[in-house]
Amino acid sequence: MASRPQYPERRARRCARLIGARSAIRARLAALASRPGVVGGKIHDTRIAAICLGHEVTELLSAARDFGLFPELVVPNPLAG
Repeated sequence: MASRPQYPERRARRCARLIGARSAIRARLAALASRPGVVGGKIHDTRIAAICLGHEVTELLSAARDFGLFPELVVPNPLAG
């Protein structure tokens, strides 16, 4: 008898947790957005940082360098060798 197929979304649920914005994130976003250097398109990374920090996520894998504005969030580059 063939085994049941493993769907990627089921495997992802085992090692990852989806998080999103909630009302408590707004205050954190406002505080982060008031930092020097957060202008223009950097607000998108600021929102991601606010969501992560609001959910007590301290590490985010990203190749983006704009997260350097938020030293409380460790952001290793998974593409760096």
